[in-house]
Amino acid sequence: NSTGGCVMTMNGNTQATALVEDTPTKVDTDSLAVAQASVRYTVATDGRVTYNGTKQIYVSLHASLSYNKSGGGADEYSFYFYKNGVQLAGSETLVDAELNGSVSMVYGTLMSQTDYIEVFVENTQSADDMLVVDWQVLVRE
Repeated sequence: NSTGGCVMTMNGNTQATALVEDTPTKVDTDSLAVAQASVRYTVATDGRVTYNGTKQIYVSLHASLSYNKSGGGADEYSFYFYKNGVQLAGSETLVDAELNGSVSMVYGTLMSQTDYIEVFVENTQSADDMLVVDWQVLVRE
């Protein structure tokens, strides 16, 4: 009766996420996402974490990522957790990005069998793309 959870990492990504202004887009991982540890979860190389357990559980989601902004100037970017393709209300983390930076995200949600979590990004001021270079995403019961 152990608890479920997983640690997913991505390192050295060079594929920017192509953005359209005011349109949340799943972070492009260039198929570099991997599971470092996983109990009752599956990690896909595209950055999707799927719960495989049979009982409903409450989990905390944690993400720490570094990024390189494309284009010049400074723009506001929003990072979100999505569950089953739907933005989790209140999961937005807003950053004013100039060039390079990092962001930490924390959120809690219920998970049922086959539910999945993904990280999305949105540029609210232009169509400048976002390169998420590295990340660690933790899902813990």
